[in-house]
Amino acid sequence: MFKKLKQFDYLTFSTTDSYLRYRIFCQGKHGLTYRIASYFYNFIKSLNRLSFKIKKSDVIFIYSTENQKKSLDLIQEKYKEKHGNECGVSYSLKNKLKSNYYFPELYTYLISLVFFPLAIVESLYSILFKKDYDKYAHGIDRYILSFGQYIVYWFFLSLIKPKIIILSNDHNSEIRVVLSIARKKGIKTIYVQHASPNAQLPPLEQFDKSLLDGQASLDVYHSIGELSEDVDLVGISKLDRVKRIKEDDYSREFISVAINSSFEISNLIRLIKEINSYGEAVRLRLHPGQMGSQNSIKKKLNGLDVIFNDPKRDDLFEFILTSKSLIAGNSNILLEAALLNTPTYYAKLDNSEFDYYGFVKNKISVEIKEDFSNINQVFDINSVRSKESLKYYDHSVGESYFGYSDELICEHIDNLLNKCN
Repeated sequence: MFKKLKQFDYLTFSTTDSYLRYRIFCQGKHGLTYRIASYFYNFIKSLNRLSFKIKKSDVIFIYSTENQKKSLDLIQEKYKEKHGNECGVSYSLKNKLKSNYYFPELYTYLISLVFFPLAIVESLYSILFKKDYDKYAHGIDRYILSFGQYIVYWFFLSLIKPKIIILSNDHNSEIRVVLSIARKKGIKTIYVQHASPNAQLPPLEQFDKSLLDGQASLDVYHSIGELSEDVDLVGISKLDRVKRIKEDDYSREFISVAINSSFEISNLIRLIKEINSYGEAVRLRLHPGQMGSQNSIKKKLNGLDVIFNDPKRDDLFEFILTSKSLIAGNSNILLEAALLNTPTYYAKLDNSEFDYYGFVKNKISVEIKEDFSNINQVFDINSVRSKESLKYYDHSVGESYFGYSDELICEHIDNLLNKCN
């Protein structure tokens, strides 16, 4: 039982030691006490939603993060437009997300509390005798919560009785709990990709059907292991709405830089100083998870010509579409910007693997040399990427459904539903 529950948190308990260390570096090393305190803090926060409603539907959309929600919103909207508001309802596993309905977190915490002593004893045993401290210090809160999630999600799915569940994540613990229950209940699951994959993710065989962005994603998942029984390439659906926007609707004004949690401040300062030396300001967008460190980052960048873009308030795609060019490290934003005809550049902003997603190798982005000898390229607003390179990542490029992948995905949902009936 313990082994199965820990396997739900795939990128903590089933990944390599080196990748776990990288995740700890990105997300912060906090320790057991912090994680257990976080568990009880989030338990208290979950008290904000006590009541719940159930809506039966043959097709439901489930998500647990804002990124997952954004990847599914357009598809759900199109599905409802096609079949009516009573069909294709959404359920959030987190209280803070806006959704049609919820699996209230409170009940997962209440039930997991029953198993809390047992989970703590097992954790201490593994730490002392198996030397697994880093794993538990990174994920003991999610491990304990999975006891309650399994029971609560089983109860809710038994009431809803869906035939198909649409998901946009393949590795978060709460999503993998849903997948495990769906398989036992014979509920079909569809995976809609929401970001570029890496080799540390679990195999796609956990889904009945996978709808991937393009051949690049399929190549990565194929290298990981077994695929879903049915796999189709549909393009990046979450970009559909902005793909249809006319470029003239936005004025490209800024040299933009996007950073993630693994960035090195010294590398960022060097880059900004170099761009400033050309008389250009830098518009900087932090990762949403970095907002707690924003004031600290601002102090370290004091004296530089920097305009801050708020990821919680300012729309990501407006950020991209108003950029002359966009610079980032190992981030999926480079691909999204390139697909929206914004010139993209890869800069070594951290100490992680060079060109992790292959965007430089596959000619999506141009590398900025460490000595900045080619930095002047970022001011060339007419630089474009070849459609062939982009199509490798987004299969809809050059196809009649470019900007309408959501419609194609709805067709796949209907086809699978017809097989279920």
